[in-house]
Amino acid sequence: MNIDKFRTIAKHLHDYRIDIRDDKLYSYASDENVLEFFEKQAQVAGCTPYEVWKIMVAKQLVAVYNYMDGKDIDPSEPMINRFSDLMNYMELGYALTENHDDTQTETEPCGV
Repeated sequence: MNIDKFRTIAKHLHDYRIDIRDDKLYSYASDENVLEFFEKQAQVAGCTPYEVWKIMVAKQLVAVYNYMDGKDIDPSEPMINRFSDLMNYMELGYALTENHDDTQTETEPCGV
């Protein structure tokens, strides 16, 4: 793949994932707290928002790995969606670290 083709698909992925992020944002967050989903799920599961984030990222990574390993030749959603979600989770993960407080790492692992 040449540089121009790479730039074209990278821009397409970027624009696509921004659209997905903006479409999903209000489904998972409020105006006041973008990280609300992770915090509420952490309360329900008895773990930290970081652990919830790691589980969500791992789900997407496993799906991509399975596709790349030939274990999921007919995925339930296009790969552009999976990569878009991963990129969006990276932003959310960074936001979690910027919003960090000492309670993020002091609880037991999920379900313990």
